[in-house]
Amino acid sequence: MRRERPGSPVHRSPLRGAVLALVFVTSAFALTLAVQQVAVRSYFILFVPAVMLSTWFGGRTSGMLASALTAVATVFLLPRAEIADQFAWLLVASLVTFGTSILTDARRRAEAQLTARADVERSRRQEAESLSQLKTDVLVQVAHELRQPLNAISTAARLLDTTAPAADRQRALAVIGRQTDHLRLLIEDLLDLSRMSRQQLQLRKSRIDLCEVVEDSFTVVASEMAARRIDLRSCLPVCPVHVTADPTRVRQILSNLLSNAVKFTSEGGTIDVAVERTAAQVVMRIRDNGRGIAADHLPHVFDLFHRDGDGAGLGIGLAVVKGLTEMHGGSVEVRSDGVGHGSEFVVTLPAIAEEPAA
Repeated sequence: MRRERPGSPVHRSPLRGAVLALVFVTSAFALTLAVQQVAVRSYFILFVPAVMLSTWFGGRTSGMLASALTAVATVFLLPRAEIADQFAWLLVASLVTFGTSILTDARRRAEAQLTARADVERSRRQEAESLSQLKTDVLVQVAHELRQPLNAISTAARLLDTTAPAADRQRALAVIGRQTDHLRLLIEDLLDLSRMSRQQLQLRKSRIDLCEVVEDSFTVVASEMAARRIDLRSCLPVCPVHVTADPTRVRQILSNLLSNAVKFTSEGGTIDVAVERTAAQVVMRIRDNGRGIAADHLPHVFDLFHRDGDGAGLGIGLAVVKGLTEMHGGSVEVRSDGVGHGSEFVVTLPAIAEEPAA
């Protein structure tokens, strides 16, 4: 439904206004005739509300038409002998009804403006309340996301201060390393999201070999995959595969997608990473056989603060992926056959022509 802006005129159908004016004036005329049957001389009084109703429901034009019809109707109501004597009253009645139509229309417009402004104010208040609630929810979730790795680091650090076996101490060090990486990625995503929202994030593009960036990204999730016995399989084309991009940001895109795949892949699962090159673009595919994504969640996966399934995560990693990919002139999409069937993320970046071998 289209909402009228405050102060904008209310558009009425001319035909509808004419019909309303005719109906109300005819009703006033009939009632006046009925009243005069009981010897009560009432030539004009019932036409005033007729004009007001015509203006209120049909607009100013309808009110003016009702005023003209009132003048005509009054001529028929006046006795022939009194038309000349009552001409002044007829003129006054016409002016009164015309003024009534103007004032009624002005009041209706003023009320419409007040209603529209009240609706706008109500909408803004609701938006402000929603934004305030969103900020509160985000702060709570950030605190929760920071608490988990910090608790794990604290527990692992206490093991290092004891006479625990060397194997336990080694596992504690591994936990500290993994959780520190998780915190670093989370903080980087939060900072980059803030920069992108203010359009202050700058890319440092150069000619890079995508194969090297992909292999570097594997190290971010290597320890977590080893701890959960997740198998990582890669399929790369003949390297090098050159693109013009910011290597740090491309590595961040891949790290976020790989971390997301690890998070939702069960112990002993598999993650496949493939890179394909065409004449115009380079396509990176990250597929897992994990939990998968429900069909109703697919359109919102890249929405800011959207959390799938059990609500794990802060809901910013994939939003950052989408933003960074689009800044490179590329695109990202997600595919899944539903819950229990894994998911696949496809990142497409513009390719540059390879120089022929000498």
